[in-house]
Amino acid sequence: MLVYLAGPVDGVQRKEALDWREGVSQYLNQASISTFSPAHAFSVVYFGGNSPLNNATARAVTEINRYAISQSSVILAYLPKDSITIGTIREIEYAISIGKPVVVLVERTDTPFLSLYDTIQVSDWDEAVGAVIEALLTGPFHTSTT
Repeated sequence: MLVYLAGPVDGVQRKEALDWREGVSQYLNQASISTFSPAHAFSVVYFGGNSPLNNATARAVTEINRYAISQSSVILAYLPKDSITIGTIREIEYAISIGKPVVVLVERTDTPFLSLYDTIQVSDWDEAVGAVIEALLTGPFHTSTT
């Protein structure tokens, strides 16, 4: 079993990108659940602008992350209230498009997240880890459209 840890990497301090992933990984690893952290997988240097080198790097990172998502049983996504998380939204959408269950920890309470109707939304870390474990135990997550 593998859980992909989606969340801000760009636009946040490196420590902020790593800390929550390390805590969740330790907890899940104790339950014999492996995790994949894109924040730990590689370090990317951005040279500014829309250069061919930046575009090639972005394509490579996207392909690696998509492969990791496709190999994961569940995706745990973190949407903090004070960060823009465009990459995380893309990871969520990709995971949903290939039928993966997605647990989303949403910190903002002032905005309805109707666009996340097809995810499992939670509001704290304990609930997030519990929802991941439940999704792993119960198999594929399906939403009702009726």
